[in-house]
Amino acid sequence: MRARPPPSQETPVHVPSLPECVDTELLVPLVRAETCLPQAEIADWRSHTVDDGTVGDIYVLEGTAQHSPSDARVTEWSLVLKVQRQWARPGDPECWRREFLMYDSGLLADVADALAVPRLVQADTRDDEIWLWMEHVHGVTGGDMATDHYRHAAADLGRMQGPYLAGRELPAYAWLSSRRWASTAVGLWGTPAYHGLWRNGEGEEAATGLPRDLSRDTLRLWERRNVLLDAVDALPRTLCHRDYHADNVFVRPDVANGPTTIALDWDCAGIGTIAEDIGDMVAEALVYFSFPTEDADDLAGAALEAYASGLREAGWTGDAALVRKAFATIMPTQWSLRVARLAQIDDIALMPRYIAVLRYLLALAAEACA
Repeated sequence: MRARPPPSQETPVHVPSLPECVDTELLVPLVRAETCLPQAEIADWRSHTVDDGTVGDIYVLEGTAQHSPSDARVTEWSLVLKVQRQWARPGDPECWRREFLMYDSGLLADVADALAVPRLVQADTRDDEIWLWMEHVHGVTGGDMATDHYRHAAADLGRMQGPYLAGRELPAYAWLSSRRWASTAVGLWGTPAYHGLWRNGEGEEAATGLPRDLSRDTLRLWERRNVLLDAVDALPRTLCHRDYHADNVFVRPDVANGPTTIALDWDCAGIGTIAEDIGDMVAEALVYFSFPTEDADDLAGAALEAYASGLREAGWTGDAALVRKAFATIMPTQWSLRVARLAQIDDIALMPRYIAVLRYLLALAAEACA
């Protein structure tokens, strides 16, 4: 889980220029590989920056190519360049290399039949940078996703994770993200949120803007965090994306064969728990993608049903009640303090959303502890 900024905070203006070494000569072999035209010649090209890189810069390059010097037919092409620079997320020094290693190790090839990933055209490694030249993918993404799109994303995730839950050996690479990912998230958000919650619970409502009863209930969850984290740690393990949200998936409902979902940005991936990614997907929809909070139960129900169906298709024979229990345990554990912290630092106009989401999360926690 990334430490994403509050929804109302604008990202600081940073529009990196395409590296000067990227020119037509460098692009020719990449375009030939992408188009499967071994004699293609680039006719024209252009680029623009995608301002969504956490561990580097992302560029889209597109243009046209003549099939060969003797064949005047023209084909359109596009590529994505991700420049990953050496950088360490708190407690996660391998994050900047992880996506490359997911490709290089074959892990992403192992899961791509169930959950599609962008094709890697070429990787260039340097001392403190990794350049990933990738397929430019398309589909429904971000705020355009409706419940049916989330259902597709959940089902394909289940098909990807099911084999591991059914007995396939879990990958043991040291560079995968930590097993104790949840405890890191709780500490990252809970520690700064605690003081304001305590003051608010004692009668200073302006300390957080949250109703006092909600602050007290969130504090009680904080006090039980180790019990909840132990419950999370006891859940069945599988390979997790750990940043599975609407900006990192492209859904193609009309695909006839194979997965309908393409998952991007695997730099958080590691060994997590059943339903962990579903919890993140639903929480992100409610907090960051303006999904109607009054429809939270419907979204969660649709996602969990589709996820459990995908798990079963992949050979898992467990009880669907375990999926719900895991979701109700891990989602409030990882997100309640995060939402409380956002309520302290973000635009007051978003307070009704945070209050509604926090009430939903605390109700889930009560369900998990019942």
